[in-house]
Amino acid sequence: NSGQVLCWGRNNRGQLGDGSTERRTRPVQDTGSVTFRSVSGGAEHTCALASDGRTFCWGANQNGQLGDGSKQVRPSPVPVAAGPAG
Repeated sequence: NSGQVLCWGRNNRGQLGDGSTERRTRPVQDTGSVTFRSVSGGAEHTCALASDGRTFCWGANQNGQLGDGSKQVRPSPVPVAAGPAG
């Protein structure tokens, strides 16, 4: 109901979004100030749809799976870059 993402687990690639790579055995809140309405977790990354329609991702990014135009690990939510139209 609050729009915040709570995650826990391994976190070796920052996939929990709390700004760290520390394993968490209890839920922690993401570090973003965005309100989310939907979230989807992968093996080492997470993406979420914000209430304003933007998409954010965090975690492993060695194959560019976060969509931010880089291949850097992101332990905090970053916006997905807009792609070409069409």
